[in-house]
Amino acid sequence: MTRDTELTRQVSRMTAPTHLRLEHLRPGQPCGTPHPRLSWWLPGGSTEQHAYQIRVRSISGRTPRTLFTTDVVEGRDHVLVRPWTATDPVPTAGEERTWQVRCWTDLGPSEWSEPCPWTTGLLHSSDLTADWIKPHEPDVPALGHRPAYRLRASWKPRAEIAHASLFATAHGIYEFFVNDIRVGDQDLTPGFTAYRTHLQVQHFDVTELLQPRDNELAILLSDGWFRGRHGFERRGDGFGDRVAALAELHIRYADGTSERFGTGDGWTSAPSEIEAADLMDGQRVDLRRASAEEEHHPAVVARGGLYDDRDRLITGVAPPVRRIENLAAVAVTAPRPGSYVADFGQNVNGWVVATDLGPDGTHVTLTHGESLAADGSVDTDHLRAFDFATGDPLPAGQVDHVVSSGPGGVFEPRHSTHGFRYVQIDGLPTTPRPESIAAAVVHTDLDQVGSFTCDNGRLDKLHDAAVWSFRGNACDVPTDCPQRERSGFTRDWQIYVETAAFTHDVAGFSDKWLRDLAADQWPDGTVTTIVPNPAGNQPSGNHFADISNGSAGWGDAAVIVPWQLWRLYGDVDVVERQYDSMTRWVDLAAGTARDHRHPDRARLRPTPEDHEQYLWDTGFHWGEWLEPDEVPAPDPHRDHSVVATAYLARSAGLLAQMADVLGRPPVRCDRGGSGPRLATRIRHSRRHADPPDPGELCSRPGVRAGPGRASSAIRGRTRACARRQRLSPRHRIPGHRDAAARARAQRTPRHRLPGVAVYRKPVVDGDDRPRGHHHLGALGRGRRERPGHRLTESLQQGCGRLVSPPVRRRTAPRRDHRPRHRRLPQIHRRPPPRRGHRVRPGRALQPLRDHRGELADRRRPLHADPDRAGGQRM
Repeated sequence: MTRDTELTRQVSRMTAPTHLRLEHLRPGQPCGTPHPRLSWWLPGGSTEQHAYQIRVRSISGRTPRTLFTTDVVEGRDHVLVRPWTATDPVPTAGEERTWQVRCWTDLGPSEWSEPCPWTTGLLHSSDLTADWIKPHEPDVPALGHRPAYRLRASWKPRAEIAHASLFATAHGIYEFFVNDIRVGDQDLTPGFTAYRTHLQVQHFDVTELLQPRDNELAILLSDGWFRGRHGFERRGDGFGDRVAALAELHIRYADGTSERFGTGDGWTSAPSEIEAADLMDGQRVDLRRASAEEEHHPAVVARGGLYDDRDRLITGVAPPVRRIENLAAVAVTAPRPGSYVADFGQNVNGWVVATDLGPDGTHVTLTHGESLAADGSVDTDHLRAFDFATGDPLPAGQVDHVVSSGPGGVFEPRHSTHGFRYVQIDGLPTTPRPESIAAAVVHTDLDQVGSFTCDNGRLDKLHDAAVWSFRGNACDVPTDCPQRERSGFTRDWQIYVETAAFTHDVAGFSDKWLRDLAADQWPDGTVTTIVPNPAGNQPSGNHFADISNGSAGWGDAAVIVPWQLWRLYGDVDVVERQYDSMTRWVDLAAGTARDHRHPDRARLRPTPEDHEQYLWDTGFHWGEWLEPDEVPAPDPHRDHSVVATAYLARSAGLLAQMADVLGRPPVRCDRGGSGPRLATRIRHSRRHADPPDPGELCSRPGVRAGPGRASSAIRGRTRACARRQRLSPRHRIPGHRDAAARARAQRTPRHRLPGVAVYRKPVVDGDDRPRGHHHLGALGRGRRERPGHRLTESLQQGCGRLVSPPVRRRTAPRRDHRPRHRRLPQIHRRPPPRRGHRVRPGRALQPLRDHRGELADRRRPLHADPDRAGGQRM
């Protein structure tokens, strides 16, 4: 390319739209929508769009050709717009296109943008005609001892190949190989979804991997989330007790003909070198078997039940899981002879890539953990869960075993994940070199869109710990921790989604998860505690798991997360799709409040007062259950009306506002009236309700938590807990600098404001590990917006009288006359987008604040500031 050509291209980019996107996907990521929504950045320097035009070209043949060019469409919207008409040709599965846009702005007409790839994924259930196949497995081995199976077949093309697409998915985790070359760079495919309703199908271009002679096709298949261990109690077989795979090649020949070849009769099955693979237990591999002769059996063609339900096959809407980076070991120690500990300096989610595994036949054990014992070995006791019914402790898991094949062998357990900073290596004859072992950081490949820094090193460490911890918990679903439970707890993402959006693009990631939330929601409106839920949309038979579903704050994710996606990304379609799910949840909660009363309240006042029909004080709620120095013991009989009623008011109010966004009449719940009126009545009920329940603000039963005698008891309890935990005021509520002032104003415990979890080990100097749970930084929004931090928005809006406004202290100047406060944190953020959405003029939403802490336009989503020149979305 000549210098003049490059200069011309750079000038063209400056005067043309850039950063083209289909839906929330990266360019080139397969799209499963025939008429996707389009987004682009306006040309540099422009502030307003007046019209736009789209051009679509096909690149499936030897010569690219223009398929169609739309008419000029007048309008300001350039985010998530649909310009299609009924006459535009619809793409087919696996088709490759490009699209371009030009627009008319306040600077005049622009040039055509650079072509953006448009790859079509699976569009219809009829696109795949292959059969499901299962490995030969006469008897299902016990959990934790199930091998990964290799399914094989040979295929030979009949002519010169012009293009070849591969569509693949599985019940379990699969890797596809063509001629012993791994296809793609995605990990843990097909991902974790509500498999009975949604099963993601991956699409790959394998044209360059196929040969004109015989081609060897292979699928490496393991348990994964489908039938492996999962959750706190490490239960298995959550979605079935057999793994299976489905794959199909779509071949287009140079002579214009086509062919399909997929799984079915003719495929064989054999155990692989992976003797056991479980996401929680770990992986056991004998590298000597990689080239050994395998005992092949015919694969079993599977039919009936889920195998015949092709409507659940979809193309993913979120970025895939990938190995993002490798961290080298910063130190290797030897706590005892023959045992070595590698320290990677950072807690991560992923696995270890190891070489130099010793002579042929050497058995090496790798134990992963986040902390060290007194003797310097890896400690995993704190990762052990227990059986709720018996109280028996469960194994910590996270142990890999590998048998070396001699020099040149590489161990990379891609069919298991671990949360760790340290790896203890036992069995090596010599000390491993730091360069021979690395930690692979594995999570959903999210685009980073913002960062945070200030002149306070401790605050920077807190922010970095929160970001690293989020990365460890964004493994295809928003999990609670990367080592022990790894479940998609609904409250965790409800709290953290807004904070995550400051640093990463989580639109598609959240969209995928919300689809599963609606799929697993019970017919009566109950939202499950974890999503995806192995039991699906019905009780599991486990008593505690079943009664804990539908808890306030957890179930409210059905309303709050779609609301946040509209505020942050202007995505009206997700609100439209989730609207029924939101309505059913609010109707369930409002009906429960109306029809039931807590037994303690009924004994004190047999005849209920009018306001009590809006008081949600029954059912199981987690409430504030993380007590310092106490074993968590959720009690289904406690009155958690403080938190539950606040969330009910919040969700009812948001539901009313989202009905307004969609242009619908105010939703009317079966009990309680329309959304706006219901929310007002619920908030009004709190003003007439009893004082906050003692179980919510103080763990001493029977203490009245209102003014007067309650305050002294609560303060005494608070001081005792603080002394035991040695918490300084700035650590009692992570992310709240002025929480102590609020607590004094309300005479409530500093560490027990409703709904805010207390963490046993706060961040201190020299220890910035994320501790697994990522919403240590969930309220990091306050650090970025302004010095005065706020309580979670849900509780602040739902039950505002419980929390007073920030109390600002007067600070005397120092002797050198410099102010006592430090420079305010600075935000380094790419410009936010101007979001397209439908809102009636004059409608009053709640006051929102933009990322600078300033009041935002009430009629626009949070990141849709029309006054910012060139505001765009990454």
